[in-house]
Formats: sequence, structure tokens, C-alpha cells
Amino acid sequence: MQIEISRINDSELFQIEEIERLTQLTFWGWDSYKTFIKDDDFIFARVARAAVNGSKKPVGFIIARFVEEDAEIMKIGVHPQYQKLGIGGRLLEVAIEVAQSHRCVFCYLEVRKSNIAAIQFYIDHYFDHCGYRKAYYASPVEDAYVMRRHLKRL
Repeated sequence: MQIEISRINDSELFQIEEIERLTQLTFWGWDSYKTFIKDDDFIFARVARAAVNGSKKPVGFIIARFVEEDAEIMKIGVHPQYQKLGIGGRLLEVAIEVAQSHRCVFCYLEVRKSNIAAIQFYIDHYFDHCGYRKAYYASPVEDAYVMRRHLKRL
């Protein structure tokens, strides 16, 4: 399957919302997304598109931010029909490459304590547990693990 990764367009926000709903991510609201997809020097927002019935369909996305020497994966999701195909890994690695170009030393993220598949995904991509946030998530209320990856300097 051919996957293209590039900036998120305004017109794709409805598909992003659908991916969030299907993967049980929390929707941030339209204003937040419109701010994030402006893609300035501190925010990174990308979508993975797959060729489906002759057109390119959003099947995954990632949003990250860069603050001094730290990168944070704020949100990543892949449509359930396209999971386990390496799309999430490709999105994550593209964000890591950009973080390295920003001279980030660490990349952080939070993950639901119960999301064993996501935790294993991050471990497989060289993240380690480094902290814990009590009642970090709402709907339902749940604790989060903080995970960190040390980035190589370019």
C-alpha cells in the first residue's frame, strides 16, 4: 500500500475527527485544530493518505510540538482498518526526524495506562516509561504513563 505523508488540510479535519472517534481519542475542537495545522516552527501536523478507490484518503495523523530541547507527541491516530500496517510508525518517525532537526534531545508523550497496544507500540519505537500522571484523561477518567525517547543529534 502506498502511503503519502504531508501537511493536514482544512478539508481533512472531518476525516481526522472520524479517526479520533474510531480510535477513542478526545476531539480537541475545531479552533484548536485550525491553530495546529498552521504548522509553524513549533507545531508539526501531518496526515497519512492512502490511495482508496482512485482518491487519496486520510488514514492516520500526528500532531507534535517542539519546545526548546523537547518534543511532545500530542496526538497520533490511525484508522482501525489501516492499523498494523506500519502507518503509525512512519508518522512517528517523520515527527522524530523533524524533532531532531529542531535539535530536540527528548521526545515525550502520554498514553492511557490501559492502552497496552499503544504502550507496546511506543516501546517498540524506543520509548521508555519515565513518569505517571494521576487522572490525566477524562471520559473515562484514567491515569497516564509518561513515556520518553532520547533522540540522536543530527
